[in-house]
Formats: sequence, structure tokens, C-alpha cells
Amino acid sequence: MRLRGGLRDLPAVALPRLKTGLRLQRCTCDKSSYPLPSGKVPEQTSTLDCSSPTPTTLEEVKKAGGPTALGYTHVQHGGGKISTSGNVGGSCNFTVDRPHSFSLQSYISTQPGTYDDGTEKRKGGPCPNKELKKRLHITAAAAEVFKQGEIEHCEDARRAWALSYGRWDVAYGDLAKGFCAENNKCMPVASDRFKSRIGISLEDRKKVAKCLIGKTSKRDSEKWHTLVIVEGKKATYDKKCTTVTYTPTVDDLGEVGKHSTKDLVQGCGE
Repeated sequence: MRLRGGLRDLPAVALPRLKTGLRLQRCTCDKSSYPLPSGKVPEQTSTLDCSSPTPTTLEEVKKAGGPTALGYTHVQHGGGKISTSGNVGGSCNFTVDRPHSFSLQSYISTQPGTYDDGTEKRKGGPCPNKELKKRLHITAAAAEVFKQGEIEHCEDARRAWALSYGRWDVAYGDLAKGFCAENNKCMPVASDRFKSRIGISLEDRKKVAKCLIGKTSKRDSEKWHTLVIVEGKKATYDKKCTTVTYTPTVDDLGEVGKHSTKDLVQGCGE
């Protein structure tokens, strides 16, 4: 069987010879022009101001931090989007498309005063079998401990930044000066150079930052910052048995001041 509409033998001159196309680019990038500083980038100094949280009412603190909060510190952080591009000759550009952000969005602690704090049903002792309106009387001494507790959270955040974003920004600055890469494979080289300065790859940096910033939560999960109120102790009652008022002392305020930021914020591969 013969294909009538098929391909026929074509003379050699019908297909012109390709004179252009893909060729290997010769790398002319001079690596000596892009020296990498030696040694690891040291811990940096954060500009986060932890001098004093804003004093406010217990109601406002609970709105921000939840029903058991006596202070609330929240750090907003993110950014660090990066990109690379190659040039003819093998040199690379490194760009921070979205810089790191790190700021205090909320930094408050309970000020002295007497506050409504739900109800309490007494089973025994004074005013038995009655549901009483519960109040907290926060003295100046107790409020100072709440304040110090929030300062600890803020100092934890400062150290987390100093060990992560702060160091990384220095390494980004080194990379932004340029470097060489075979066949314009810039990002792998950038990651290697970053690791030589920081100790982790570019791919792992967000995981490390999340770990460091999350360390401060141990102060709450381990109840170092928990106010311990024992029903009926350090309490006063009104004559009609309608209200019970608790006046916590410094001894009731957990372990504020007993666990240093330096010991806590570490161990994330930084």
C-alpha cells in the first residue's frame, strides 16, 4: 500500500542548516570580586522597646488575651520574601522582595484596682451554699509583678529576633552584594552562602524563627505566670454574703523573675 498524501523524499537543500540555537554560556564571573565574610553572624540587637507595657483595666486585658489573662503581649512578625536572578557571565542578584517585620501589636498589663471576676459558689466556710459575685483586688505590688511578667515575654521576643531575623538581615546584606553561580543556578548558591554565615539553610529559616518566637509560651504553659487563687483563702466577704473579694499577694503570682530569657529562648537550631 502506498501513501498518496504522505511525506516524500525531500532534497537536502529543502531544510536549511540551523546556524543559531542553545549554546553553553561561558562563566566569566570573577569569584574574587564577591568575597563572603568569614565566621558566623553574631546575635544582633533588637530595637523592640520592652521598657514598660501599657497599664489598663482587667476587662481590657481579658478582651485581648482571654478569660484568665492578667497581661497580654503580642508580636506581629513576617516578611523575608526573597528572590534571585542571574546575569550574563554567571553573576547573581539577590533581592529581598518583602523585608522582615517585627513589632509589638499589643503590650498591656493589669493596673491596680478592684475588678469583677465572675461568680463563685461557696460549698462551705463563710456564706455556705451561696453563689457570690467574685472580685479581684489588684494591689500596686501585684500589678508590678504582672508588668514584669509581660516584660519577660517582650524580652523573649527581642532575643528571638536577635537570633533569627536580625542575623538573617545581615546575611541578606552580604548576598545582596552579588555572587557567582554556574549556569545561573543562583538560589542553591545563595542558600549555601547563607548557611555558611548563619548555620541553617534558607529553606529552614522560617521553621527556626517560629520555634524561637514560640519559646515564650512556656512561661504560660508551665504556669510560671499563673495567678493561683485558692477558694476561700485571702478572701473577704461583704456582710450580706453577696460578694467575695480576693487580694492576691506576690507569693500567689507564679515564678515571674525566676527563668531567664537567655536560658529559655534557644535550642531551635539557630
